[in-house]
Amino acid sequence: MGLKHEQERRREYGEMVRRRRRRRSLSIEEISIRSGISQEAVARIEHGQVSPDIEGLFKRVINAIHQEKMVIK
Repeated sequence: MGLKHEQERRREYGEMVRRRRRRRSLSIEEISIRSGISQEAVARIEHGQVSPDIEGLFKRVINAIHQEKMVIK
């Protein structure tokens, strides 16, 4: 897989994560808490800076988006 293809794929996955998160009115902080992934890592995923091939990370973020909304104090 070429570098350009990998960058495009990361960008597409990042956009998908951001759309889903926003559709459910969730903050990056909420996704971070739900998934156990740092806010910085979630932001990097959304900006296409992290490869979603890291299956565990990507699945944790998507699962966190689809959990019931919780109140953060």
